[in-house]
Amino acid sequence: MTRHRKPLIALAALSALCLFFASSAIAQQQGGGMEEFEEIDPYTENDPAKFALLGYSQVGSFGWAYGERTENVQATMGGLDFLWVETEHFRIGSSLGTYKIPNDREEKDKLKEEFKQLKKKLGRFKAPKKELDPWIRLHLYAQRAENLYADYVKEFGLEAMASDKEKPYLGHPKRFLLLICERKSELGRYLRAYEKAENEYSFTSGKVGETMLFALNNEVLAEAYKDQEVPQPIDSMLHTRVVAGLARNFINGHNEQLFNAPIWLSYGTGYHYARKVDPRWVLGGPMARPMTDDHHEWDERVAKLVDNKFFASMADMFRWLPGAELNERDHMVMWSKVEFMILDLEGDLTKFLNAVVVPFPGLTAGSEEELEKRQAVAFAGSFDVDAAEFDEKWTEWAEDR
Repeated sequence: MTRHRKPLIALAALSALCLFFASSAIAQQQGGGMEEFEEIDPYTENDPAKFALLGYSQVGSFGWAYGERTENVQATMGGLDFLWVETEHFRIGSSLGTYKIPNDREEKDKLKEEFKQLKKKLGRFKAPKKELDPWIRLHLYAQRAENLYADYVKEFGLEAMASDKEKPYLGHPKRFLLLICERKSELGRYLRAYEKAENEYSFTSGKVGETMLFALNNEVLAEAYKDQEVPQPIDSMLHTRVVAGLARNFINGHNEQLFNAPIWLSYGTGYHYARKVDPRWVLGGPMARPMTDDHHEWDERVAKLVDNKFFASMADMFRWLPGAELNERDHMVMWSKVEFMILDLEGDLTKFLNAVVVPFPGLTAGSEEELEKRQAVAFAGSFDVDAAEFDEKWTEWAEDR
């Protein structure tokens, strides 16, 4: 029997709320047996006041992007169940299904702290113990995205930009988009329909006058670890990838100067925030599985590189072009140098971003010589050091960590 469901409206209307889903008939056309999400959120009971406590302005049916509403986007992706929410700085869509929490101490401890934060907002909150249902996963990723945003704004000193009335989203007029798909097929349909692109793993894009998108799917991770004897903390892995992707979008979309950030700064920033989540699952380079128990101990590994003087100099990194072939060592060094810049280097990070995240004349990425000159000038003006002096300060810092 077909279930008829009505769309949610903006919370400001304070009307009775009922989550929008495609009918089960549509879902059956796309493949039966998929999990059907609950219409009523068990943590808020779809109470507008409780949604507001979580910082949500709209839930369910609202404008997404490209002139499309969420229900249209959902239908384009196959009509299976999705949850949609608009927070202070993000529009988020999630089709993540129920997740059984594995016996992983680090993930359990992380979830415990995240549940405390949700309880502080909601007052009454019964935290799940054995599994994460689709609704709690939506709430967690909304909270995680906003936590990242606040951390990024604070560390880069972007409070003034974040309070701009015309472009309040780090220089963008509209909220950042985050699309988390359970299945590869959903991501594929979305990219073909709205981005004219193909990617099995994740995708990022930006448009002047709109915003930045980060989209990814969970199925790739689940498949990579499905044969492990011990269930792996897939949610923690996904969390690190979401944080890395969003952080890179903040850098690459700075002040609507799309994809002009130096690649070492973009990657390094993503690693900096992802490793705060769980360093075990942050990999240096293209998506791969860790092969050693100490693969994530980047502080120790970078210290050894410094001791052996086996690392890319800052001057060399200035010259890296988009698409440069980089190895794991390069990625670890990028992370370490960006972490040093954020945590310990005296100077003005906002001024530095404004100086280096801009296109060259003709909207080009610039030559190696142009990139080196621009970044050298920016370093001198923002941190009062040249590339060699930076490396000297960084190596001392890296050896002591």
